[in-house]
Amino acid sequence: MDEDAITKIANNLATQSTELLHAINGRIKIFQKEQENWKQMNEKIQENIEKAGTKIKLDVCGKIFTVSKQTLLKHPNTFFTAMLGSGQWQPGEDGTYFIEKNPKIFAVIFNYLLSGRLNASKLDQQAMEELKADLDYFQIHPHDDHLEQQQPIIAVDYKSKIITKQEHWKILQDWLPPSMKIGEKIYSGQEHGFLGTDFHRRCDNKGQTIVLILS
Repeated sequence: MDEDAITKIANNLATQSTELLHAINGRIKIFQKEQENWKQMNEKIQENIEKAGTKIKLDVCGKIFTVSKQTLLKHPNTFFTAMLGSGQWQPGEDGTYFIEKNPKIFAVIFNYLLSGRLNASKLDQQAMEELKADLDYFQIHPHDDHLEQQQPIIAVDYKSKIITKQEHWKILQDWLPPSMKIGEKIYSGQEHGFLGTDFHRRCDNKGQTIVLILS
């Protein structure tokens, strides 16, 4: 290989190295700018949160829930952190923050914020579905917490005359594989009849079922 060819290769490598270094520096500047923007945004969020009072009053369709700001925000990255941090969610003339949700369902979530345990034993199946939707809306995920690991995350009440205690439902659930969860009650002899046809009319083509028999 002659000297000119070697010089050409060296010049090409130098050019490529310069272009690569320029591209890397450009990426670094973009990353630094994004970091600075993120820092400023977080500072603004904290500033907005600090402006809110230490005691927060929530008006949930007419029912007032009062809680300390510390308790309301103890779970990170929730609806409440985002709304207070945005600076756009301001209290009304009466000093309350309005939330257009079912107060009965919100009471369950509110008690979870206070105690760390989500107890929905008084909710029917339809209300349970509403609770799940509202938990998602408020970005509250009880399964991610470790406040009451030995307690069931969501307690249910099927008003069974065979299993009458909530802890017994939990024992039954613990016997099942993790992939199987106790669902809604689809048949009761006293409610739907004791004939075999009554049972099959309610239970056929429902997938896996659990049958409780009182002897």
